[in-house]
Amino acid sequence: MQGRVVFLVARLIPSVLSLVVAALLTRLLKPEEYGLYALGLSIIFFLTIGVFEWLGLSLMRMAAGASRPELLYGTIMTCFITLLGVCVIVAGLGLMLGGLGNYASLVLASLFASSVTVWFELRQRLQMAELRAIDYFRMSVGRGLLTTLLVSAAAFAWRSASLTLFALAASNLLAGLLVPERQLGFSRFRFDRKVFASVLRFGVPLSVSVGLATVLMSLDKWLLQALSGPEAVGLFNAAALVTQMPILALAGGIGPLAYSLAVRTLELNSKATKSQLEQNFIILIGIVLPSAAGVVALSDNLAHVIVAEFYWKSVVSLAPWLSAAAVVATIRAYYIDTAFQLANRTLLLAIFTLLALVVNLALNMWLIPSLGVLGAAIASFFALLSSSVVAAIYSRFVFPLPLPIIDTAKVLASTGVMFLVVRQLASWSGPWALLWQVPVGCAVYTSLVIILNILNVRGWIIQRFPLLRRWAPPYGGQPQPPV
Repeated sequence: MQGRVVFLVARLIPSVLSLVVAALLTRLLKPEEYGLYALGLSIIFFLTIGVFEWLGLSLMRMAAGASRPELLYGTIMTCFITLLGVCVIVAGLGLMLGGLGNYASLVLASLFASSVTVWFELRQRLQMAELRAIDYFRMSVGRGLLTTLLVSAAAFAWRSASLTLFALAASNLLAGLLVPERQLGFSRFRFDRKVFASVLRFGVPLSVSVGLATVLMSLDKWLLQALSGPEAVGLFNAAALVTQMPILALAGGIGPLAYSLAVRTLELNSKATKSQLEQNFIILIGIVLPSAAGVVALSDNLAHVIVAEFYWKSVVSLAPWLSAAAVVATIRAYYIDTAFQLANRTLLLAIFTLLALVVNLALNMWLIPSLGVLGAAIASFFALLSSSVVAAIYSRFVFPLPLPIIDTAKVLASTGVMFLVVRQLASWSGPWALLWQVPVGCAVYTSLVIILNILNVRGWIIQRFPLLRRWAPPYGGQPQPPV
């Protein structure tokens, strides 16, 4: 439990800082320049996730059972440098042959930021695979602080999207030096054919799926840029930052760790895999569902506090759709997809993501001309929902995932009550109102979790604090604290 909390806090703090940066950038950059910055972020997202993410996932999947870790790490680093070289060549050819000279500085800044970000994330994945929570915390929070300082300073000094992206790259570079990771050093290059073959068997199908997923997540912004211009991209990005970032950050703090625990359990004690997966699912939805409900309930005040007035209306109108899309995306990425990854059937993930991509493209082309950014948000939700439903159904034939119905119902009930309570407080606005709206929502939800005894949390509390036993009502079974 302690390690899971540390990982969660390590993602939550940078998420809060990212919202601070977003609030500043919407005020420091002109809407057109902020739209270009958002476009650059979509390029970074595509490269770091779509092109390189399979290396990090392969590292997490294979580190626990690697007989010679140095060969695995060295091969991963060799693949990283090779792919980076390919990206540089492709970017150069694209700028020269595609007539994109006006975007040269933006593309260069995005490419540099992507390479440094991937280098940083590989180090974080190793720390997560080895369950080194403190090292992960130092690097993650360090990056959040450096990003807040350097990106804000660059935007204030130059008001340029490209230079702001260069500052983002510098933040990742400096944060990566906070914890030396000699296993992934540039002097440790290795190449082993057997390891490379294993990485390819696991990673290449996964890279196709992840690549399609990044296109899916970036397609809305690219089509908005093509059909409506950079201001629409800025409006959509600001709404996504306010409504999706808290959800995705919380999920990102527990999802990869939950996957690492599932892999370790499968490798070391396969009989306990079902119990571990049930626990992973309840913890995941127990965090993302109330987070999404809180964001929707307080979307008006969040918009007023975080972003500039130009973006308020889009945040409020897009909040239900983007929050729901974030919930669906996290459940698929951190639970449903686990079935195919544990079974080494990652090629199937590409098929499901391709389905979402087709649905998203069709809906965007239909809805953006008439509804603008709202149409993009609706398209994103239904595209993710369709692929998640199909993937969940098919996962039953690959690696059946447990669905703890009783605890799931308890989470849904607790979230519903919390939403109704917080909604009554939504008429109050301003930062001071937000400072008590959020704690009230957390207190209501936490109380319900304890009352309903989700994941036998009362047993865990009594185990940790024996003095409470005399006041606690009887509970069944032995305490089962979350891993």
